[in-house]
Amino acid sequence: MPEFPRLDFLPVENLLVHESHDNQRTRPLILRIRASGVWRNPPIVAPLQDGTARYMVLDGANRITALQEMQCPHALVQIVEPDDPGLSLQTWNHVVWEMNAVRFLTNIRDLPDLNLIPLQDPDFQPDLEERCGLSIVQTRKGRKYQVCCEVNTLEARVNLLNAIVRTYQDSARLDRTSIIGEWLKNGL
Repeated sequence: MPEFPRLDFLPVENLLVHESHDNQRTRPLILRIRASGVWRNPPIVAPLQDGTARYMVLDGANRITALQEMQCPHALVQIVEPDDPGLSLQTWNHVVWEMNAVRFLTNIRDLPDLNLIPLQDPDFQPDLEERCGLSIVQTRKGRKYQVCCEVNTLEARVNLLNAIVRTYQDSARLDRTSIIGEWLKNGL
């Protein structure tokens, strides 16, 4: 028999979203949930190991935000343990559309505790723990920059990533992808 995910109803207030939700997706999602009355694809969460009964949302920030805005007290979620051998965390990328590249880069450069350094190494991979590994920014013309930061804690680094997203999330259209390649030809 196949192993099914562990499902449970949890208080929405105990679900921590570690990334910025996408306002462009939240409103239509609320309308779809209300129209269908069906909750599809429950968010995936993992319990925090701090004894607080809180859970980190691994997948489903927009769904949880929609429930918060709808003032739902509980959410049906899929629970995975942080040490589950089947758990695989992957990064994803934003492809930003309909925003001038100069404005985009200026908005990021204006953030405190953050610098953009031209990327020299074509094989460079971001590493959240490295000073200049927070992320990579690439324009449609192929210019790449390492995002370097002056903050040391994981929480502060995640907050900086969210600050970067806030520089464009309300003034551009964006798509999420785990691959880049062809997207960049028509992005920034």
